[in-house]
Amino acid sequence: MSGSTEVTYDVIGWEDGVDSLLLEGLVSTIDWLTVTTRTAVLQGLLAQEALRWMDHYKALGFVQRPWRWRGYCGWTCAGVRYGTRDDGTLLQLSGASAALNWPVALAWCENVTRIDLAVTITLSEPMPGLAKRAFDFITLDGTTTCKYSRRFSLVVNNVGGETLYVGSRASDQMGRLYDKGREMSDDETIPTGKIWRYEVEFKQYRAKRIANQLFIDAAHWDSDGQAEKIGATVYKWFLTRGIKPIWNTDGAAYLMEVQAKVSDDERSLDWLSTQVSPTVVRLCRNGKKAQVVEALGLSVLDILPRVQ
Repeated sequence: MSGSTEVTYDVIGWEDGVDSLLLEGLVSTIDWLTVTTRTAVLQGLLAQEALRWMDHYKALGFVQRPWRWRGYCGWTCAGVRYGTRDDGTLLQLSGASAALNWPVALAWCENVTRIDLAVTITLSEPMPGLAKRAFDFITLDGTTTCKYSRRFSLVVNNVGGETLYVGSRASDQMGRLYDKGREMSDDETIPTGKIWRYEVEFKQYRAKRIANQLFIDAAHWDSDGQAEKIGATVYKWFLTRGIKPIWNTDGAAYLMEVQAKVSDDERSLDWLSTQVSPTVVRLCRNGKKAQVVEALGLSVLDILPRVQ
């Protein structure tokens, strides 16, 4: 997803109404990936790829250094971090390394513990204060369409950059909207508000689901199709939390259901019918009805007949 596109952006409920934005660039990527494996063969393959990437980056002038994290010992170079410990191997990719090398990492791993999806917007004209406006709208205006209680926090750094955090770092998903240009504070030629990034961090089972879907789609979608799905996923994640991103997805498919958890009986029943029912039906057809009843804790209730 890239190129220059003029969009009309309705800033839901904000005082200045409608902004006409010219996007110079829109890039959807995987910005972080953490994978692990315990199988000896896969550990060897993961190590081979990690060291090959590091050799490539060293040839470009980057420095390789020792790296330690949570008991893993290894090496780090230009967004590639690789280490081993007694129970297996871990590989972390970030930035350009994640965007380029994620398919290989997913091919040789057994588990995915974190994946970050990011959309980076470059504006023709700077739009300072976007994160603060979103924060003020959510916390002060009171007219947000988001029905669920969320934690929102705003941080302003000493070079004029803003970061809006959506959710808690302790949860399995958290979003960030921040001034990417001000994060790159060593480049003073980038004006405040010129480059904005929408980023969602998924962990635990959500990371596995996202990664599995991406890996499956890699065989059927070209890079543009994958980027559209990543962009649509990030767009919907923020939108369901009351923050309308400054680009359009044109109804593109997304990678997984990213709405907030259901909170009443009607939504719970809808969630059961659309998300749980297909899996239950498949397991029952495979002769696992008794195990399904036991796993759901229904065997102790009188509402269902006993399964023989």
